[in-house]
Amino acid sequence: MPRLTIKDLLGRLDAAMGENARLREANDRLQDAVREQAELLRKAQAAPPKVLNKTVEYHCPICFDPLSDLDPTLHCSHEICRKCCILHFSTSITCPLCRQEATPKELWRFRHPSLSKYWGLLKGSSWPKLGDVILLTTRTRTLTGRHIITSDEKKTIAIMHHLAEWVIHLDDIQEIFTMQHLVDSLPPRDDGLQRTILNE
Repeated sequence: MPRLTIKDLLGRLDAAMGENARLREANDRLQDAVREQAELLRKAQAAPPKVLNKTVEYHCPICFDPLSDLDPTLHCSHEICRKCCILHFSTSITCPLCRQEATPKELWRFRHPSLSKYWGLLKGSSWPKLGDVILLTTRTRTLTGRHIITSDEKKTIAIMHHLAEWVIHLDDIQEIFTMQHLVDSLPPRDDGLQRTILNE
């Protein structure tokens, strides 16, 4: 067995001290990482449940498809995908979750999705329904009659007065009033009775 010199012992001592310093540095880094992860875990546990359950809020509650930024939020604050809104509001006027009534504008957009840009023409409270008496103006004339159909494909509205029927393209219309809206905008009657339009 070869004899160890003081020089050999000093070399081994330096190597051991260097290894010890590297181990101390690695241990410090590990402890910092553990403290950081513990702090992140503490913050996550202290967060309100709304943050933890956020994935649920981004799925349609009817079909469970993921929601996108283009899907509507109803005025009652419920988010439902556009496809389900169009299907549901074609036969109903209430939110499928809370049963709160949809606004006339929401109903119009879901029942006539391809005509939603024409909402601005309307001066009344809602788009005329079948049988409503309406007054509309174009660039050349003013017409009044009973609403008989709105065509999404042709972008037209048809009204009838006695035996005459007019089909007007929505691009030609400057404004539409429901007669009931015009009546409602009048001052109250002195006898307290309501004014209503009879759809004959």
